[in-house]
Amino acid sequence: MFKRSFASACVMLSLANAGKAQSGPSLGDSPPSESAPARSVQPVSSTVDSPAPETVPAKTPEVVSTKVGACEEPAADWSALGAGGGACDFDQIWVGADYLHWWMKGQQTNVPVVATANGVGTFNDDFVPSSSVRTIPGSGSSGITGVSGLRLTAGAWLDRDRTFGVEVSAFLFDTATRSQNYSSNSAGSPLLGIPFIDGTGARQLAVIAIPTGIPGGPVTGGETGSIHMRFASQLWGAESNAVASLLREDNFRLEALAGFRYLDLRDTFDLTTSSTGFGAVGPFFPSSLGFTATDRLTTTDSFTARNQFYGGQAGLRGQYVSGDWSLALSGKLAMGDMHQRVESSGFSNFDRAVLPDSSLSRGYFAGPTNSGVRSQDKFCVIPDVEIKAGYNVTRWMRATVGYNYLYVSSVARAASQLDNRLPAAQSFRDITFSPGANSGVPRADIQTTSFWAHGINAGLEFRW
Repeated sequence: MFKRSFASACVMLSLANAGKAQSGPSLGDSPPSESAPARSVQPVSSTVDSPAPETVPAKTPEVVSTKVGACEEPAADWSALGAGGGACDFDQIWVGADYLHWWMKGQQTNVPVVATANGVGTFNDDFVPSSSVRTIPGSGSSGITGVSGLRLTAGAWLDRDRTFGVEVSAFLFDTATRSQNYSSNSAGSPLLGIPFIDGTGARQLAVIAIPTGIPGGPVTGGETGSIHMRFASQLWGAESNAVASLLREDNFRLEALAGFRYLDLRDTFDLTTSSTGFGAVGPFFPSSLGFTATDRLTTTDSFTARNQFYGGQAGLRGQYVSGDWSLALSGKLAMGDMHQRVESSGFSNFDRAVLPDSSLSRGYFAGPTNSGVRSQDKFCVIPDVEIKAGYNVTRWMRATVGYNYLYVSSVARAASQLDNRLPAAQSFRDITFSPGANSGVPRADIQTTSFWAHGINAGLEFRW
């Protein structure tokens, strides 16, 4: 019942609304104005016009350009550079090897080591007086020595812009040797000896070989002998440096270097003598004491010096580039401590036909006063200059040739340690010889001098 009544009400309400829509506005509505024309209602578009979007070009990846020398190429396109890549060397790492041929300052004794006689004067006690002594020029000097070596270098830039890097280098030379030999013939001619200064300051000559015919010398036969000297030197060193780019232009770059340097110079000097027949000469070895004309005397004086430099260094390196060619100039100055160590020793042996053999722990100039090891430290300065020309064989390999000059302000050389002051009581060739005699000479202090080495180099440098 209720459902039917509710449905009837809904139908009646619908019919009433439909009639109202057909008959016009309701009483509460205002009548339309007769003068107002009818307006047509335009449909409103739901689409809003907007400006066309701007076209944004696609962003290309940024290519880092490396500019070295007279050209500029993308660093990412290394493969496009074939052989003869010009001055563009996109280098982050470099290694090199150089052949070295240098000339070094030779060793030099403070006095000539070998002398002869003018044929005048009187031979006495196995010595020739100063009026007859004539030194042999050049004896005791190794002269300027040429030697070959090898240098290796490696370095790297630590940033892509190549503003800061590191570099290490080391070189080594062969041992440079030089020998001097003086000897007599079977008759003892020419007269040979070791010059020295006796206790009175007079020059004397310890005879090694002497012929007959000299007043006071042998009547028959003679004393035959020889003198041999050997010089040896070896140089090597290493350094490590920080590298900072100061200036980089189209054809020129300038770099600063600062780091540590080590240098090592080692010398040896050996003086050996041999005399046969001294038993028939002079009163010190008379035949009445068992010495004969076949007895043999050999002596050795050995000196060794080693110099080790430890110090800091700083310098500049500039390079000019033109096409495939380059020219570099570098200068470095190292300052620090030079540790100098000297060792000397002597030995003499009597090889006798009748008496037992005997020996002494001394030579002519290395004896109790200066034998053993001694050392000292000196402040040292080492300037080093190099000029080098290069040619790019390929983009990653460069051939170079150059010149180096190295100077060392203070070194101890082995031959320079020889002191030829020899008082009679300390000379086993003198009749007044006393094994315990000690006058303080030869000296035990270390003698120093300067050193230089210079020469050419040729090598290959690889960069990538």
